[in-house]
Amino acid sequence: GTDIFSTYLLDYEYEYRKDSWAYYSFQLLEKNGQFKVTSFRFLPTYESLSNIHNFTFKGKSFIHYLWIILMIFIPLFIIITIVFICLTPIKLKWFWIILALTGICSLQLNWTTGQIGIKIINISILGSSFFKSGIIAPWIISFALPIGAIIFWFMRKILIKKYYEQLEQQEKERLEEQISGVGNSNSKSDILIQKEETHQETLEELLIRLKSREDALSIDFDILETCSPPKIFKFDKFLTNIKPGDKICYHDKNIKLVDSDRWKGLEESKNSEMFKIIYAYIAK
Repeated sequence: GTDIFSTYLLDYEYEYRKDSWAYYSFQLLEKNGQFKVTSFRFLPTYESLSNIHNFTFKGKSFIHYLWIILMIFIPLFIIITIVFICLTPIKLKWFWIILALTGICSLQLNWTTGQIGIKIINISILGSSFFKSGIIAPWIISFALPIGAIIFWFMRKILIKKYYEQLEQQEKERLEEQISGVGNSNSKSDILIQKEETHQETLEELLIRLKSREDALSIDFDILETCSPPKIFKFDKFLTNIKPGDKICYHDKNIKLVDSDRWKGLEESKNSEMFKIIYAYIAK
């Protein structure tokens, strides 16, 4: 409408003698070309507020140091979690990435006074933030609890297991479709025999058997368990044919058996780092 006005907030500090400062705050209202003082505040201080509110570790408590550690740790934890989400064989990765990025329930620390505040309803990206509302205002340091990232780590093994169960179910359905589409009874029998031979041992049973081997500590299960079931079965077949000096590796999204001569060639050509060793057979 026509009733237009503006407000101004002026902050001013003045040193009138050594170790004696005065802080003034004015709120002005401008209307129809005229100014009116609507509020005034005076605060005597022993030092400049801009110096009092400096970001410094001098005289700070254990809580201040703990806050800084958490501010650094939480974003790193979230970033590492997102990397593992991208590398983990699960569905709806975009959902878990968004969930991991989000922190809730912000805890804030006034860096000058050490006063702690909590915001129950708060969403932040990467979980940490810091700000001040002016030159003579205190720094507010805050971090949010990475609930989404924590939930992923608790659910990771369950999600991987569910993913492989779905793959195994899809493989069974595909084989059943092949059987139903074959008209020749002999061919049906061949496919049934092939199915029984291929799936005579479940993935869980295979992993349990591998973990119970005497040399189970030589198997890198962190890599193996991220592979698809067919690749894990392939790894088991390689174990029966492996020779001293041979290595079973993960390379180019596949499980490969690398003999000792080829491994020497890879090391000489400096390409061995591209092959992640899952198992290296050493003769006793």
